[in-house]
Amino acid sequence: MTAVTFPATRSLPARFWLARNRGLLIAIAAFLALFAMQLLISPSSYGFFDFSYQSGGGATLALAAMGQTLVVLGGGFDLSAGAVI
Repeated sequence: MTAVTFPATRSLPARFWLARNRGLLIAIAAFLALFAMQLLISPSSYGFFDFSYQSGGGATLALAAMGQTLVVLGGGFDLSAGAVI
């Protein structure tokens, strides 16, 4: 029998990992900044009602953004979904 050997995998240096995931890191940083701003502005502590209200409002916007992303990536430029929503 012949043994199968695989080349040793090397981990990427941190700067390559950061460069590859730059968009995700920017999105997370923006989310955390807006969340911190909401906590500072809010007169009361963050509770279930706040989470429910924000997630309900954000879900509609997220669905519209996903739909428009497919239209724009498909080559169309139909931005009339905002009027429908």
